[in-house]
Amino acid sequence: MKQNYPLSQYLPSTPPGATLADLLLERALSHADFCRQTKLSHTRLCRIISGEESMTTDLAELFESSLGPPASFWMNREKFYRQAFKATTSSVDHSAEELAHPLESSASQQLDKQASIQR
Repeated sequence: MKQNYPLSQYLPSTPPGATLADLLLERALSHADFCRQTKLSHTRLCRIISGEESMTTDLAELFESSLGPPASFWMNREKFYRQAFKATTSSVDHSAEELAHPLESSASQQLDKQASIQR
C-alpha cells in the first residue's frame, strides 16, 4: 500500500522541513518528543523546519528510520527546494537592484534617446 505524504512535499518553494512539520503534526508527535526520539536539539529541529539548515544524507536517513519516507524522498525535497530558493532569490536580487537605481536607469535611457535624436 502506497503511503501518502503531506501536500507540502509537492511544493518546491517549501523546505523539506515543512513536510517534516506536517508529518509530526499528522502523527501528533511533539517537537520535544521527536527531538528525544532522534537525539536532535530543538534549535536544530527548528532550523531544519524553517529551511535554515540544509537536509544532509545523515538527516535524511534519520528521518527515514524515524518517520518512514525514504532518504531519497528527503534528499529530493532538499534539491528541489534549494533550486526553487535560488531561482527566487536571484530574481529578487535583480529586482532589488532595479528598484535601487530606477532613476539612473531611466535618466540613462533618456540621454541615450536624446543623443540618437541629435545625431
